[in-house]
Amino acid sequence: MSSCVKPACLNKNTVFEKFDPNTKEYKDELYKLIRETDKNDLRFWISDATLKDTSEQIIIDIRGKDVCAKMTVQNLTDKKFNKAGYRGAELLGAQFAVKSEPNEAQFDLLSFVKIID
Repeated sequence: MSSCVKPACLNKNTVFEKFDPNTKEYKDELYKLIRETDKNDLRFWISDATLKDTSEQIIIDIRGKDVCAKMTVQNLTDKKFNKAGYRGAELLGAQFAVKSEPNEAQFDLLSFVKIID
């Protein structure tokens, strides 16, 4: 059950409409968009969290002026989200490493200031 209310959004980006969030095309478009967008205009909500091998993967809903997307990130913080029931919580002050890798873009959650649940 979601605790926080995130703003609805209308996606105008055809790449996000056409491709799944786990595809190279989607990730590369998201990489480009995040690099071009003022970070203060972006807000982040936890959609889901799972363990993959030994690392935690978090699916984050992103909302902003021209952004309506999902981002799968590797959690590099000490906080574990997959057991704590944070689905729907907003991450404030989230800091990400956004890298363009040869095969596809990669996103890592480095830190955050607060969770609003």
